[in-house]
Amino acid sequence: MIKKPKRDRTQQFYETVRNEYRRLSEITEYGKPKYSTERILAELACRFFKSEKTIENIVFNRV
Repeated sequence: MIKKPKRDRTQQFYETVRNEYRRLSEITEYGKPKYSTERILAELACRFFKSEKTIENIVFNRV
């Protein structure tokens, strides 16, 4: 099966989600990460109107 390249708009969306995940995961308090991975995925799912599984797949490059 030949994979087609993603559309520019889709790629831009994926990069936005990944950048936001990175930003939230770098926030620390008392030297420890402030938010858990599950919390960040839930936050992004709500913000971008996608399921948590979809966000997880985008963040971890499964799509």
